Amino acid sequence: MRSLKDFLKATKHPLPEVKISLDHPTPTTTPALWSWKLRPFWQKLVAIRQLDKRIYLGLLLILVALFIWTGWIDRLWDSTGKMAGDFSARQGFGLQSIQVKGRVHSSADSLLEASQLKDGMPLLAIDLWMVKENLEKLPWIKSVIVERRFPNTIYLQIEEKTPVAIWQYQGKFSLIDVEGFIIPVNDVRQFSQLMVVVGENAPKQTPDLIKILASQPDLQERVTAAVWVGNRRWDLRIDNRVEIILPEENPAEAWAFLAKLQQEQKILNQQVKRIDLRIPGRLTMSALGEIFSTSPAVHGL
Repeated sequence: MRSLKDFLKATKHPLPEVKISLDHPTPTTTPALWSWKLRPFWQKLVAIRQLDKRIYLGLLLILVALFIWTGWIDRLWDSTGKMAGDFSARQGFGLQSIQVKGRVHSSADSLLEASQLKDGMPLLAIDLWMVKENLEKLPWIKSVIVERRFPNTIYLQIEEKTPVAIWQYQGKFSLIDVEGFIIPVNDVRQFSQLMVVVGENAPKQTPDLIKILASQPDLQERVTAAVWVGNRRWDLRIDNRVEIILPEENPAEAWAFLAKLQQEQKILNQQVKRIDLRIPGRLTMSALGEIFSTSPAVHGL
């Protein structure tokens, strides 16, 4: 049998020459130093990676809860936000003006004090929701929209409460808005032209009364007072002179009936002291101590 050397010679492929240096020994397959030292750690890491994903999730939640409980996340967020805000203010994004739309009764000083906005504040650092909540605590403010308008402006779109009557109760006077809520202001003298309502639960009933009165605008302008009687119906005062007794049921129809009488006969311009409309289709009046009643048929109604 031929040797490998004879076979290679026969195929004319000489063996490559190999030079062996004594200064650089031939490499061996012995593991490097770092391999046998780090192998236990790598094996542990592989074992940890094979844990159930739910364990990872639980550990993550515990870590997040710990950060929140210690306040670390809040402090980091606050400090980061403050640095960003200060930087933006130095770049020209500091508060320089406040634009207000819809203000009628609210004073500029009260808006500025409640909003806690100050000149030069970083626009990005202003908490718009906090400004909104503070402003809506003011007596006149019903709702407000707060917007940033770059580079240096805060815009306030205000909707104020609309006073429709003055509530007189236990010797005190309060304003009532269109929804029947009290507007907590101390001085109501500038609203003396409004109708005065009297009665313990009168404010809650005032919005419905306003709708009834508004159906006859010419008469509505002459109503100066309304008394909520027995927690069930209204007595009106027209021109501070004539008492109008509305029925408990269908007061709007009785009010329309009175408006038609006034239009055709000017009944309220006569020496009438009291008009009772509680009986449907019938009018009972008192004038200068005399009491008489009539029906729509007599007057062609």
